[in-house]
Amino acid sequence: MACVAAMRELALLGMNSYIGRTKTWTHPGYPEVSVRMEEVGASRSTVRFTMWLIQAAIKDIMVRQRYQTSAFLGHYRNVIIGRVQLIRHQHAGGAEPQITAGAGGEKSSSGVSFDLKLPSTTGRTASNDDFSASVQYLDKAMDKRDTFFAIIWLLMAFGSHGNEPLRVFGCNVLSVTAEVRTIWNSVTRPGRQHYLLKAADMVNMIAHLAVVLVRDNNYREMNLIISEEGVEIARGAIRTRPLPRELAFPLTANMTVS
Repeated sequence: MACVAAMRELALLGMNSYIGRTKTWTHPGYPEVSVRMEEVGASRSTVRFTMWLIQAAIKDIMVRQRYQTSAFLGHYRNVIIGRVQLIRHQHAGGAEPQITAGAGGEKSSSGVSFDLKLPSTTGRTASNDDFSASVQYLDKAMDKRDTFFAIIWLLMAFGSHGNEPLRVFGCNVLSVTAEVRTIWNSVTRPGRQHYLLKAADMVNMIAHLAVVLVRDNNYREMNLIISEEGVEIARGAIRTRPLPRELAFPLTANMTVS
């Protein structure tokens, strides 16, 4: 969840922005793990490279299933661009979810709804904030690692589009054990004016979805609907298909573990 918090914030900054010499992220609901980015030497790491390094690090950990404090060096054209640390704190009774293999138990395929608070920076007015999202869980279970890596990847994918309006957006992710396929599109109603979601709005929705999935401990294929004042304005779908075993490998070769 710390990686989700980091990727959400980075996605909203703009891909060519710089984050400074050091930056640490912790999810407010799950303080047992932090993500720390450090620039190395005279290098300056942009948001784009930082996001690539974080997603590579979390996939490496998920594939190896080594959930411990780890450090990863990022290289670009044989130049070190930064170091990412995933730090596991020793808090008693910690609640950080373990993203290990397997689905989230035998759960109902019923749906769940949650309020969607979108940022005012995307062009909405203060009064135009009555948004909600609903999730319909389907029957096919997903590996938790596939679910969370797909969320990390989607945050990076939507982040690269900034404030572009969402019309149709598809993303296929080669995750840990499966290919996760997603499709998102806006819904227009003849004769009705409504807010057109932007990619930045989807960043916030995807980050919030991660919290809902952990809360429900429910990892399945799903359909999603985003509504404004009770009227559907966008929908999405998340599906999986098998990934050949030879494609499920760590993305990083340089790693130190403490």
